Amino acid sequence: MQNQKSKSRFDLLISPQGAAIFSAIGIITIGLSFYFFYLVSVQSKWVGTYARVTDGSVFHVGRRPYFYKVRLQYKYAVEGKDYLGECELSPENTASPEDANALLAKYTPNGRALEIYYDPKEPKSSQGNKAEPNLRAWQFLVGGILSLISAFIINNVSAGKRRH
Repeated sequence: MQNQKSKSRFDLLISPQGAAIFSAIGIITIGLSFYFFYLVSVQSKWVGTYARVTDGSVFHVGRRPYFYKVRLQYKYAVEGKDYLGECELSPENTASPEDANALLAKYTPNGRALEIYYDPKEPKSSQGNKAEPNLRAWQFLVGGILSLISAFIINNVSAGKRRH
């Protein structure tokens, strides 16, 4: 009886409905990857300047006990007008609160300079690092392509099953 139930779930996956689900997932993830790449292209035109760190903190991320980030608040001026911004630093070596606090100490005491990038069309939008195509965008693109390939295979397998 258990084998019959498992087989029916597998049959549901290898069906036109399964192919449609994989196709939808593929299209959505490829769309997200293009959105990430678009953001990078827009942010690559942002202008660099120096900001003054006004505050900073260390915080724990997620359920993993070994991942910490540093959040910095900063102030910068564009054409004589002051703006406030915030960024998160998440380098590889913040496996403990001590590591994260050591990183924070590089930017504090407050008033230290921090290189930031802002949108020249909307100077209140800023970020602490230059946007580059990141791993997540590539992962979404590859995942979407694999999902579409899976949908194609599922569709062909289910079409073969219907003929027999």
